[in-house]
Amino acid sequence: MNFLKSIVGILPFVGGIVQAVESLFGHGNGASKKQAAMSGVQSILDAFGSVTGANVSGSTLAADLGKLIDATVAVYNDLGIFTHGAAAPATSTK
Repeated sequence: MNFLKSIVGILPFVGGIVQAVESLFGHGNGASKKQAAMSGVQSILDAFGSVTGANVSGSTLAADLGKLIDATVAVYNDLGIFTHGAAAPATSTK
């Protein structure tokens, strides 16, 4: 239960991290994007734990973060925030 109480403090950041990773990696690369998002969320959790003294570690932390990120991506997909169409054509710098 300590983890659930602690994670409430970082929930607002998860969506931002997921969106930032999506914009950096673009379409595809799901496993790489998930790992990058998990690293970002883990960094936020570590900082949160340092500041508040909350216990944000646990044997299921990686699995829990993965589920949280998967759920965030699913919601963004359902809302149309992330689209999976063809990539936009490159613009010329001439």
